[in-house]
Amino acid sequence: MKDLHRDRLAAIVDSSADAIIGLGLDGLIESWNRGAERIYGYSPEEAIGKSSLILETSGGHPGILDSVERIRIGKKVDHYEAERITMDGHRILVSVRLSPICDSDGTILGVSSIERDVTEHVMSEAKFRNFLEFAPDAVVFINSEGEIVVVNTQTERLFGYEREQLVGNKIEMLLPERFHEKHVEHRG
Repeated sequence: MKDLHRDRLAAIVDSSADAIIGLGLDGLIESWNRGAERIYGYSPEEAIGKSSLILETSGGHPGILDSVERIRIGKKVDHYEAERITMDGHRILVSVRLSPICDSDGTILGVSSIERDVTEHVMSEAKFRNFLEFAPDAVVFINSEGEIVVVNTQTERLFGYEREQLVGNKIEMLLPERFHEKHVEHRG
């Protein structure tokens, strides 16, 4: 039964679209799933046994070895985004979650790194933000509570408020006072 559980878990890891990489405490790659192969271009044979530094750029994000060391000494490493480099030299942005791999006694044996390529998402978001900023009309996004969450430059110009004065406040602040009460009902 234990082997069946282990085989099933291995199949789940290998079928993930995300890169799931097992690292030793020395930063060497010990396991590499198909998601890692798809994202980075290295086959398991090309990656396993190599230093995780093959994925690093000098992008100013936390280094893999620094993060492994923090986990080795028992510190938590929060989720972060980092620039990485693929086998063919392309730079990508990945969302990284690191977790310690422990034995039954709680001794840290290594690190599990789950990495998702977010390059296209980040680029799309940047394009949207640029579109929003240069729109000829005032654009205001609110949440379900009626609080302003995003405004563009035209909104600042039209209403005479700085962005920081708007975000977090109710949308009614932009309406004449006589419409405040009715507007709350309308947006509800």
